[in-house]
Amino acid sequence: MLINKEDKKILTLPMVKGLCKLFKLKNYSILKKDELISKISIFHATRTIQRYFRKVLYKNAEDAITLEPVSYPCFMFKPKAGKIIFYSIDGLVRYIMKTGNTRDPCTRIQYSDSDLELLDNYAKRYLPGNRYKSTLKIKNNPDYANKIINRENQILSYQLRLDELKVSIRCIVEMGEIPDNEPVFIDGQNFISIRIYLDKLFNELRMILLNVCSIDSTVSVDYRKEFLEIFEGYGDRYLIDLRRLPF
Repeated sequence: MLINKEDKKILTLPMVKGLCKLFKLKNYSILKKDELISKISIFHATRTIQRYFRKVLYKNAEDAITLEPVSYPCFMFKPKAGKIIFYSIDGLVRYIMKTGNTRDPCTRIQYSDSDLELLDNYAKRYLPGNRYKSTLKIKNNPDYANKIINRENQILSYQLRLDELKVSIRCIVEMGEIPDNEPVFIDGQNFISIRIYLDKLFNELRMILLNVCSIDSTVSVDYRKEFLEIFEGYGDRYLIDLRRLPF
């Protein structure tokens, strides 16, 4: 916004102060009219330069995590040797919250306190409706990362057992109807019938899904969908019980 000589004559001091308030400028209340006009002109010249700079800087910029295009506002990391790396604010904060790792995902360089403080400020300013943990506090809290690692190990162990159950149950289901009064020997144990063995596997499956849900509900939901497909057309009781799980 350029103010020429004719505009200066028309504009009064209250009008110029009103423009400063509109543009959210600071420390203008004690300035004179000419000083206020100069302040407004500098503000708009700066914004013009910023727009041009961002247009050039963000050309073909991609989020290093999702590979999706990014634009201002976003988080930029410039290692000492290398190009600028771009991240969406939401994506990087969620990555740090999920992993507890405050190193740069691409270079593995540890973010400085000032880097993380800037990221936290960006999250508060540009994404105020989201509930984020402070990435700086995560860095300064080693217990947070340890809890994440322990959680991931727990989920992994559950996933391995769920995969084993998936194979066992699918094999039994694909065998078709087996008379319930025929004893079976499976996994080194005798069972009165195949149905008893399947009930045992299903009870273990249900317990594991509930345990996983307490850690990460997304994993539980995905596995439940797979087991619903396996049990489809085999036993309504199993399908009903799986659908009743609280996730």
